[in-house]
Amino acid sequence: MLIFDEADAMLGSRLSQVTQSADHAVNVSRTTMLRQLDRFDGLVVFTSNFPENYDAAFVRRILTHIRFELPDTATRIQLWSYMLPVGLPKADDVDLALLADESEGLAGGDLVNVVIRAATTAVNRTGEQRRVSLEDLRAELASARRAKAEVGKPPQGAHLVSTRIVPPSELASELASN
Repeated sequence: MLIFDEADAMLGSRLSQVTQSADHAVNVSRTTMLRQLDRFDGLVVFTSNFPENYDAAFVRRILTHIRFELPDTATRIQLWSYMLPVGLPKADDVDLALLADESEGLAGGDLVNVVIRAATTAVNRTGEQRRVSLEDLRAELASARRAKAEVGKPPQGAHLVSTRIVPPSELASELASN
């Protein structure tokens, strides 16, 4: 199995107006990748937030497209429960359902960063104050939202280039049939 994370950087459209040697090298690399994919006899997984940037020749070689949606409320509660385990010193005001509501629109990776930064804040305090509080988590949620708005804007109007979308719950049976 080969996994290409952030594959859009490597599988983007080949350049039609080659003006520099670097452009030529990019095209050669992508053409070589296409040939190697055709010869590979295993499972290849591409991950991307920008699948619309894939070169059509790569899209043609992808049998199944799977879209992972952002976690719903129940899943966010599970994520918060997992990331704020019993052994982590927490203040009594930490409420998983409230955190799940306030973290709508954020991915699991965003929540990991929130917990790490909140725990870092808490560990720098002394005594009983050395606990992760709801205030710590809310401050880091606000920071994560600011960062998304100001720095890492999600792709606008992103869409998959294939109409065949398999929900993650059906992935095993889909892979078995291919």
